[in-house]
Amino acid sequence: DRYLIYADNADSRTSTLTGVIIADIKDNVIEEITTAEAAKVDFITSSKFNEVQVTAHNTSRIDPADDSWFFLEKLTLAMEFGSLLGDNIKFKKLDDIKKIRDVDLTLFYPIEKMAHQCYTQFIVELLAEDIADNNSYSLHSGKKLVEFTADNCSVQKGRKILLSGEVVVRELDIDTKRLLRTSQSSRATLRIEGSESSPTLTMRIYNPTWRSADGSEGLAQHIVIRGLVPQAVIDKLPSKNTLEAVTSGSLSSVLDKNISPDLRNLQDALRREIWNTLADIKAEIHTRLVFGLGCIPVIMIGIGMGIMFKGGHLLTAFGISSVPAGFLIVCIMMGKSITKNSNSLDVSGIMLMWMAIVVLCLLSFVIYRKLLRN
Repeated sequence: DRYLIYADNADSRTSTLTGVIIADIKDNVIEEITTAEAAKVDFITSSKFNEVQVTAHNTSRIDPADDSWFFLEKLTLAMEFGSLLGDNIKFKKLDDIKKIRDVDLTLFYPIEKMAHQCYTQFIVELLAEDIADNNSYSLHSGKKLVEFTADNCSVQKGRKILLSGEVVVRELDIDTKRLLRTSQSSRATLRIEGSESSPTLTMRIYNPTWRSADGSEGLAQHIVIRGLVPQAVIDKLPSKNTLEAVTSGSLSSVLDKNISPDLRNLQDALRREIWNTLADIKAEIHTRLVFGLGCIPVIMIGIGMGIMFKGGHLLTAFGISSVPAGFLIVCIMMGKSITKNSNSLDVSGIMLMWMAIVVLCLLSFVIYRKLLRN
């Protein structure tokens, strides 16, 4: 959904690509282009989702916004994607369906994915507020502490924070607090990267002047600091549960400013996904019950009609006896569609399913009453 990868050659035995171009696409717009001599691709599979990791060597990154580029010896990209077979309620066991409905909705991957998207957007907006409210802000990156100040801070599209004005970034050793490097620029960005379940931040400083601890200094096109953990923001979340953390009440209690349109749209999409999932669960449970119980009157009707038309043609008897089964299937399909329709009452669809069994039971009663009389 995000990265488009081209390669001159691919070696499936070593999972290696050569002559690589990676396009980072957001809303059908190329945000960044990465070229590399070679890249190693690894797929990590799990029960709910998969992850692809691309490790590129001798890379150059190009920003189409300002035609700037910079060089990196090694670059690692990671992206989650769902199961290639998809995830659907109708393919799940009854116990799994009940767990999703009664225990945790995020056991269903489409809801989990949408909740994580809300979660990361929430972190971005909360972090932007936190930075704006403080004169200096700190983030951890492994054994490095990154302190920075900026005149202005704003949320951009693509889960990105723009730092502008006078931006000063100080990198320190987290154990000794020794200053490693100071960078100064007029523009920098913080962007959510990594897996959506455990997001990290990447800081990119544009055209900075820098000075290291040994006194050397210079001018660079870009300085990139990866793996920044927004722990202070995560600690402010009202709940450790991702779904609970992105509910409207929780968001309003934490965010000082109004919720942005992007976050509001993600919330609406999450609510629609939850409603559709619960409707699918209700429809699927009643469908299985009605189909299982409906087989009993269908079989009884077939037996009775077989006795009544025992002297007739075999195809005629088969055609007549298949009518009740067809009636049951049609009612189940219609009831399932009505239950999933947000503009109708789900009770009407469920009633239609169960009315099919009532009609078949009445028909079975009429047939056997007639047979007993004769």
